[in-house]
Amino acid sequence: MDFIRRVLFSVSVFSLLWIIFVDGALNSWIVGVPIVLLVTFISIKLLPITPISFIGLLKFIPFFLWHSLLGGFDVARRVFYLKVAISPAILNYRWRLPLGLSRIFMANTVSLLPGTLSVELDKEYLQIHVLDDSVDFTAELILVENKVAELFKQNLSASE
Repeated sequence: MDFIRRVLFSVSVFSLLWIIFVDGALNSWIVGVPIVLLVTFISIKLLPITPISFIGLLKFIPFFLWHSLLGGFDVARRVFYLKVAISPAILNYRWRLPLGLSRIFMANTVSLLPGTLSVELDKEYLQIHVLDDSVDFTAELILVENKVAELFKQNLSASE
């Protein structure tokens, strides 16, 4: 039953993406149906089954949108105001998430935070480039990791 739900969910998501890409053109489904089915097949073969919390998703979406907006404003501020402090550094954040897709998802989310960019993922740490080392990013990184753990229905290890 889980497999059928996963296939239906994947087909729905990829169909919606197709509609967005082709601006709703109905005649595009001649190409769209095989593409959607192929992408669904590939995603099911390559991506492990990862449970996602609907409530976690509903909480993550506004968090993601808000921080993406803040990141955009931060970039604009740095472009238009030349006197913004820049003191770049590399930080190592110790993972609490288990190995897998959730770590990759977190690394990509961190890159949207103002003044941060994920550089490298290894077994113990997420390496992050920051534009201002005087800012303590730890609390924000913990918040992101908590949101991602809730989204993927995962428990975090005790080391904080």
